[in-house]
Amino acid sequence: FELAAEHVEPGASLSVELRDPKGADKTTARFPLADDGPLSLHVETFAPTLKVKFAPVIYGADGSDRVPPLDEAVLEAHRKALYKMYPVTKVELSVREAFAWPLQVQPNGDGWNALLAAVMKTRKDDKAPDDVYYVGVFNPAPSEREYCKAGCVLGVAPTTFLNMSGSGSAVSLRAAMIVGYVSERSHGTLAQELAHAMERLHAPCGNPAA
Repeated sequence: FELAAEHVEPGASLSVELRDPKGADKTTARFPLADDGPLSLHVETFAPTLKVKFAPVIYGADGSDRVPPLDEAVLEAHRKALYKMYPVTKVELSVREAFAWPLQVQPNGDGWNALLAAVMKTRKDDKAPDDVYYVGVFNPAPSEREYCKAGCVLGVAPTTFLNMSGSGSAVSLRAAMIVGYVSERSHGTLAQELAHAMERLHAPCGNPAA
């Protein structure tokens, strides 16, 4: 038998009673027994929350000490985008204190692994709860146009950049890196790198393979 959607709600229970529809047999069978009460369907409220903490980077390799914008407007735009793309009921975003980075990070990917490792170490040092994902944010050039003039990497996560299969079970690898230039596609980059930190790989439809 099928249950209507309105019958499958938190606290729903079930009991079964068997009778002779013609009434010839007056015997009735019940499950559970009447004294035991109905059987719980174990329907609970599904209310997952996506928790992300941004780790802004003070980029000092070019002497600028440039810090990406992470004001309320930027956070709200990220929150709305993640809420649309993830199966969650709530998105919680927070920002930790910025940390300095003196080494160059190149558009072709050179230097990304070292900075990503620093973000992962920062997460560990902060003793972050298991369900909080850390995302390092930095601007290695004054603008995205200048940074990406010959092609560029916009984000990485341990699963793809370090080619670590099965990373989703390792709490220490729940981290990612993105550039902090504000644009419509920056939300997609954030969503994608978070998915990689959750052990989701690219679809098998071309490069990159992982």
